[in-house]
Amino acid sequence: MSKGWLSDKGFQCALKGARKSPVISVAPPPPNATPRRSDPQINHPPVRLCMMDLPQVSPLAVLVILAVVCACGCISQETVVSDKEKARVLEYADPIADNVLLGFGEGNYTMYREFVTSRLGLYVSRDNPVVTERGEYITVTYRANFEREDGVSLRFVFRKGDESHQLSGLWFDSPMLRS
Repeated sequence: MSKGWLSDKGFQCALKGARKSPVISVAPPPPNATPRRSDPQINHPPVRLCMMDLPQVSPLAVLVILAVVCACGCISQETVVSDKEKARVLEYADPIADNVLLGFGEGNYTMYREFVTSRLGLYVSRDNPVVTERGEYITVTYRANFEREDGVSLRFVFRKGDESHQLSGLWFDSPMLRS
């Protein structure tokens, strides 16, 4: 290389056989350079492209890492249970769901009743449920019909293995409830 500011050892890339990737580095100004204007958009030292040494990564290693990352995203997703498990869960979930929903119309659960019935009206019916499991919970999701809105999503959550079948979570979701 020539002498002067271009031969600075900090900008030389000399490892043999290594994979090279371009890196932009800023070189110091040459000696006896004419001063530049003070405008920060224009006054910058020359930029030089240098090849940086990076180790090669095996395509197999990339695939393994990608597979692990994808698998981690699938671990905690809900899965639909078998028909046999669904029937077993619905034996206790259906009566609890009916009790909660009819309780709204009878004046029980006062705070919830006022909020839900003021927006949706009284409970009318529900469709076939979807039963899913996630971790230690079983979720039963119904599409319910009320006087003012059909297709309200109702989620009843139970803890697996809890023989008392105590309700662990209850969610109502509909456009009218969100407004």
